Amino acid sequence: MDNPFLYYQAICSYYLCKKIYLLICNLKMDNYAKINVTRFRNMNDWIFLGGRKMFVHKIDEELSLKLVELKDAERVFELTDASREHLREWLPWLDMTTSVEDTKAFIKSSRRGYADNQSLTTFILYNGEIVGTASYNKIDWTNKIAYIGYWLGKDYQSQGIMTRVAKALTDYAFNELGLNKVDITAAVENMKSRSIPERLGFVNEGCIRQAEWLYDHYVDHIVYGMLANDWNSQ
Repeated sequence: MDNPFLYYQAICSYYLCKKIYLLICNLKMDNYAKINVTRFRNMNDWIFLGGRKMFVHKIDEELSLKLVELKDAERVFELTDASREHLREWLPWLDMTTSVEDTKAFIKSSRRGYADNQSLTTFILYNGEIVGTASYNKIDWTNKIAYIGYWLGKDYQSQGIMTRVAKALTDYAFNELGLNKVDITAAVENMKSRSIPERLGFVNEGCIRQAEWLYDHYVDHIVYGMLANDWNSQ
């Protein structure tokens, strides 16, 4: 470049753009922590991992919930693959989850929902091992409603894990997030999933006909609801 001033100006512009880019990236990562301030208020549920705040909620000596992370993608995909036929009976996304990359895409999407205060997806830790997922699939802050969803690996069924997890998420929604209602929806014939809200005292609020397309047929859904006043008076 013949003009040294223009060369110097180009160099400065390059480093300025780079600095702005890094600043934006840092702000995006800080979004994950901002929820602690605006919504997720219990400081006991936050630990520092790699210099960043991470949501980890201890339920009891065996069970904890931790925010989804990319480093766990391989384990979660292996769990999904090993439980594929078991999960496919009631979950619509198994045929679209055929590689670790698909699980990574799910984790990234979940993290975006978390950063935007729209959802919270966690991995279930049972004695330190990931055994499934549990989430607020959606958080309606206007109407103060959380919609809980979950799945568990086939080798971890019938141990009371999901009942304890659903109870913890319900209690957290009411007593930490200040929400007024929690909904859990399950297919009419999915008796194992339905037994969880029923065991916790949720009210059967009705049936939504043909609520979901499941591969080659529709399934009806039962909607279960719990109100904060009812939960805290139990």
